Amino acid sequence: MTIDLAYVNSLIDRSVSDYEPTYGGFGNAPKFPRETLLELLLVHQRDHPDEARLKMIRHTLDAMAYGGIRDQLGGGFHRYSTDARWLVPHFEIMLYDNAMLGWCYVEAYRQTEDRRYAHIARGIFDFVLREMTSPAGAFYTAFDAEVDAQEGLSYLWTAAEIEQVLGAEDAKVSSRVYGVDRGPNFADPHHGGGAPDKNILYVADPAALDELHDRLEPMRQKLKAVRDRRKQPLLDTKILTSWNGLMIRALAYGGAVLNEPRYLHAAATAADFLLRHHRMPDGGLFRTSRNVGATLVSPSLASPAGDTSVAPTESAAKVPGFLDDYAFLIQALIELRNATGREEWKDHAATLAMTMLQKFEDPNRGGFYFTEAGAMDPIVRQKTASDSPLPSGNAVAAMAMLELNQPPAARRTLEVFAASLDRMAEAMSAMLQAAHLYAKRHGPIEVAPPAEAPARRPPSPEQVAAGVVRLGAQWRSSTLLELRVEIAEGFHINAHNAGEGLVATALQIVGVEADIEYPPGEERRFAFAEQPVRVYDDAVSIAIRFKSAPPDHISMRLTYQACTESACLPAVTKQFDIAAATGNADDPLR
Repeated sequence: MTIDLAYVNSLIDRSVSDYEPTYGGFGNAPKFPRETLLELLLVHQRDHPDEARLKMIRHTLDAMAYGGIRDQLGGGFHRYSTDARWLVPHFEIMLYDNAMLGWCYVEAYRQTEDRRYAHIARGIFDFVLREMTSPAGAFYTAFDAEVDAQEGLSYLWTAAEIEQVLGAEDAKVSSRVYGVDRGPNFADPHHGGGAPDKNILYVADPAALDELHDRLEPMRQKLKAVRDRRKQPLLDTKILTSWNGLMIRALAYGGAVLNEPRYLHAAATAADFLLRHHRMPDGGLFRTSRNVGATLVSPSLASPAGDTSVAPTESAAKVPGFLDDYAFLIQALIELRNATGREEWKDHAATLAMTMLQKFEDPNRGGFYFTEAGAMDPIVRQKTASDSPLPSGNAVAAMAMLELNQPPAARRTLEVFAASLDRMAEAMSAMLQAAHLYAKRHGPIEVAPPAEAPARRPPSPEQVAAGVVRLGAQWRSSTLLELRVEIAEGFHINAHNAGEGLVATALQIVGVEADIEYPPGEERRFAFAEQPVRVYDDAVSIAIRFKSAPPDHISMRLTYQACTESACLPAVTKQFDIAAATGNADDPLR
């Protein structure tokens, strides 16, 4: 096979085949932002303008920005939308979503010069600097979805509450713009009588938002001030190297494009924090810390070898870094150099890249393992290229090596994953972006067909993960389906609200609206996580309540990450079909 620009273009066509033209986005409820696909499309637009794809991008970015998935008062984005309209979010706020969406809105502004996108990007960055930044300048991990065990409680409003804050005249204007005058739109799935009784703010009238922007701004500030006095969701103050790398990159790019020195300074401060406090004695990286370096004042740009003389306080930096930590931080340091012109950042990136090659690269077949050589991993040393919500570490590593003028390492990575890219490009947007960058700069790659596999070749990590879960289903009524998830002994899968940066179990229903009720999971402690992680093991059931009688066949996708007590396999997605209810007890799963 040949990996060239024409081939990349054909795979992008495949990747957007599930574009949802009514409400924007890709796939149906629950809807995730799909940031890696959006970035791929935006980057491809630079060299290969395509009006149809640009409409998809803008429709999706607009729909998310106007929807309840965006905190209309605070500026940040929630994790995903439970419905097709981007209205009702899962209220958890993750650093990585806001980092990647911030980059996408900046790039959309750069390409279109539509100032709305600059405004949305600034809202994201200002939210992170205001509410998710440590005193030392690094970025915190996440806000919880619940307050007092109630989903989204601090974000919700009634019409009476808004009028009490703003007065009758301003409340009328605000309620028209943010949809409150259309009646309540949120019913807590676990509390109350099931009827909507509160409001998620969303932009119901975009034209009025633009027209009344100056008048609305003080109203937003008043509402935000009142909301801030409510009990707030729990903030996870852990510092993750990989997620910080994503935010540093976004702030550096945003600072340059938006001409905002504050963002460049914040990116440099966070990068300096990681280079000082997340470095191991051998120059490698720690993955996580908490409550470290509170006295750090401003970036010092230590030597490219890394300032290993600064010991983390109270040993809060811990757990050896994974491939993602190295790749994302290297990419961020390169972006800082591009934004500031200071070569010191690129020197740091080059030094970390050499360490990444030594610790993670497969010298025989190419590509990078997820864990470093010698790491405790009783399952198998993984090498994967699929995106989760995060971009693939292998893909980002390949792009970073190209930026550092080391195309052989990038080429070896693309070659080893070429067959996977051909089969499942829809789940490998970041690797497709790496392929595009390589082909643009260095020409096509001719990939020889793989040699005949040995008769007893061991299963790949993805094959092991796919075998961990068995599925069954049963209709409880014409609109209520129970999906049974059976997990192999010795394994667990992350719960829907797992936390700790792991891939959560998530079900997507193609083309049909339904409410999905996930079990809460069991809290367990693991060596790789400071806080308890919610998991499913043995067997659990997911309830799916359809809005109306579904069609004869329903396609579904279940994404999960299987783990043992000390290591995790790559996230995988099982695709399957369900036959409609027929009144018998047969398993409808096909």
